[in-house]
Amino acid sequence: MTFADEKGVKKHKTSVNASKHDIELPQTIIDEFARFLVPEIRKFYQSEKGQRELKKWQAEQAQNKGKDK
Repeated sequence: MTFADEKGVKKHKTSVNASKHDIELPQTIIDEFARFLVPEIRKFYQSEKGQRELKKWQAEQAQNKGKDK
């Protein structure tokens, strides 16, 4: 991959090691996010739209299960 630096000079960029970008979040942040997200997910699946999406997904899963055999 090539890119131009601030002076416009083209340079070659090597691939970045993905492990440099691993992020560890404290459990408290994960817990706080879950406390926010879980009720929102429940509200969605209790709604009419959520019920339709769930039934659609279940039908797709059943259809895909039949293809695996």
